[in-house]
Amino acid sequence: MRVALSTNNLSRRVKCYGPILLLAAALVILGDRVVGTNPPNGGELFGDALVYTIMANGDYSEVSEPFRYRVLVPSIAWLLPFSAVLSLKLVSYAGLFLFYFISFVTCRKLGVSFFASFLGLATVYSSVWYLYNYQNPYLTDTMALAFLSLIFLTATSRNYPGFLLSSALGIVTREASIFLAPIWLVTRQWRKALLGILVVLLVYYLHRLIFASASDDSGSFLNRFQEVDRLSHLSAFARPVIVHWGFSGGLAILGIVLVSQEWGRALALGFGALIVGSVISSF
Repeated sequence: MRVALSTNNLSRRVKCYGPILLLAAALVILGDRVVGTNPPNGGELFGDALVYTIMANGDYSEVSEPFRYRVLVPSIAWLLPFSAVLSLKLVSYAGLFLFYFISFVTCRKLGVSFFASFLGLATVYSSVWYLYNYQNPYLTDTMALAFLSLIFLTATSRNYPGFLLSSALGIVTREASIFLAPIWLVTRQWRKALLGILVVLLVYYLHRLIFASASDDSGSFLNRFQEVDRLSHLSAFARPVIVHWGFSGGLAILGIVLVSQEWGRALALGFGALIVGSVISSF
């Protein structure tokens, strides 16, 4: 009897998640074949990609902030038995695969139809800023997207341990996940929400304390913020955001309005928090 029940459960899960897994894999392969380059622009690695390649080789000695704190992706790449460039690419593609799968599962959990979920994912997939992940798959961005989507899923599923774990791993991948720490507030479980925020902040500061170098300037963010012409800087930041997010951002807002009120609050809070985080990080 138990064997029959287990078989039925497995069959239902395969039927439910099988098409999503195949779709996620197909999107990764399509992006690599149509858009992907190796290395980016057909030339040498540059900028952030070069820094993460150095980290993937196990060398943090000359890596400055904030890159030296984004240790998860380079560490996984370092463990793989391939070159640093290929390993970073594989980890980035794994992040894209997880992002597709988790996002689709979250949409289905929120009551969005399979077709509407696919259209939403296709909208993001076709945007200029997103396709760059295939043109330069040597960054931490895709795995950060995977953890951001996992934070949403665990919050909407009321999976508190999963929420804490995905938030902590997100922070050591890229700092953006810290802005989703308050999302548990929508559950009205105030103690858990406060504890989650404290845990995320603790991980953030302990992580930076452990991986800080002697040359790091603890006041560098404040110094940069005071020195920059904030009005002109913000206007320069806003233009590409509007261009890249104008259509897909509008659909995201429409989706938040159309889902149930309970989940809509969670999505609206997370969406707003990430916008605030984007503005802050632009300085």
